Amino acid sequence: MAKAKKQGELDALMSLFRTSDRMQHRVAQEAARLGLTGSQFNVLHILRSEGGPLPCLKIAQRMITVVPGITGLLDRLEDKNLVRRDRSTEDRRQVNISLTSTGTSVMSKLEGPISEIRK
Repeated sequence: MAKAKKQGELDALMSLFRTSDRMQHRVAQEAARLGLTGSQFNVLHILRSEGGPLPCLKIAQRMITVVPGITGLLDRLEDKNLVRRDRSTEDRRQVNISLTSTGTSVMSKLEGPISEIRK
């Protein structure tokens, strides 16, 4: 009986992995239509959900998949004018990242397609 329970738990876990993979793939396809990678979309989503600036480290901690170079990822988003970097007024070592109006607009364009994926 214990073996059957463990197998059921493993099957459920594998099903979650497959579902997650399929969802990530579909979101990445929609993001690619606007010139974004899945990781870039993830950063924009994190910032939009937060509703304000976040330090780089907080963004890295909230990423769905581990990104080895968060600085490079943010550089590419900044080059596309989707995010802005600002030094913290309390601690100049800390850099806060926020969405630009262009970043907000891109996320608005993705709302419909992403909402369809969730259905």
